[in-house]
Amino acid sequence: MSEEIRSLRAGGSPISPLIARRILAHFAVAPRAPASNGALDTLSSREEAVLALITQGFSQAEVANQLDISTHTVRNFVRRIYVKLGVTTRTGAISAARKAGLR
Repeated sequence: MSEEIRSLRAGGSPISPLIARRILAHFAVAPRAPASNGALDTLSSREEAVLALITQGFSQAEVANQLDISTHTVRNFVRRIYVKLGVTTRTGAISAARKAGLR
């Protein structure tokens, strides 16, 4: 139980990645054209990769594993993504990504 609480405090998902992906897939809409000169244009390629995986419902640990980087590095990328997108939550970042056409 304490491991789950630590994970949540570190920005982890309160639900399993499998369930998150299913929920996101259920509510997915037709892809939009990518926004030009939007906030996503300011992201580095690595930040875009992190955001894309987070948008797909992966936890920070899973993102770290897939990109072969540490969870600490993922947290740093996530913080920079939040600043660049002008959001304060994972949901806000996912919403901004979806509005800009990132799937």
